[in-house]
Amino acid sequence: GMKMILTFIFLASIMTVLSILLSNLIDRLDQKSHLSSALIGGVFLAAATSLPELFTSMTAVISLNNANMVLGNVLGSNFFNLLIMALVIFIFGKSIKKLKIEEDHKVVAWFSLGIFFLVLMTLLTEIDITFLGISVFSFVILGLYFLAIKRMAVSKKEETESHKQFNSKPYVLGFITLSALILVTSIFLTITTEQLAIRYNIGFTLAGALFLGVITSL
Repeated sequence: GMKMILTFIFLASIMTVLSILLSNLIDRLDQKSHLSSALIGGVFLAAATSLPELFTSMTAVISLNNANMVLGNVLGSNFFNLLIMALVIFIFGKSIKKLKIEEDHKVVAWFSLGIFFLVLMTLLTEIDITFLGISVFSFVILGLYFLAIKRMAVSKKEETESHKQFNSKPYVLGFITLSALILVTSIFLTITTEQLAIRYNIGFTLAGALFLGVITSL
């Protein structure tokens, strides 16, 4: 049991370090490229920091055949992200008041609400309309997501000289390398979480929300 817990802590630490490196890489990309901050934050950074969720969820479904852990992981993770935001605002309230937040984020907020509403509808109504074996709701969510990206891509950032001679190759390579490492760590993390859930008799939804959700949000 102890060995399992230590493995979990070790994997969680690796995941955290990899995510910090990935965030720093994307932050530099934000400063050097002329893409809108909402797009970089809302797509690149969000995708990068959601890679653990994606990979842990895929592992849970494909190799462990465990759907409860996925929903627990994704919803628990988003829940935890909002808690983090609340804590950040609570602790750094004064400095946040002075910051100018771009209008672009309103778009993201509205689209997110719409997507959450769809997830809620799926769970409440248990409507099971599938196309090619995939829920219709999934297609709608995907469509909304791309619409949101299109809206976010319009940059209000000033273009400066430094953006023009910008070499993206090292960033792409760094992104791919870190993503691959996160993938490997995620797979082991999911398997360890399932073993912990079985050993300590915790429900998979809770294990997903608590262990995976919190770790993949760190």
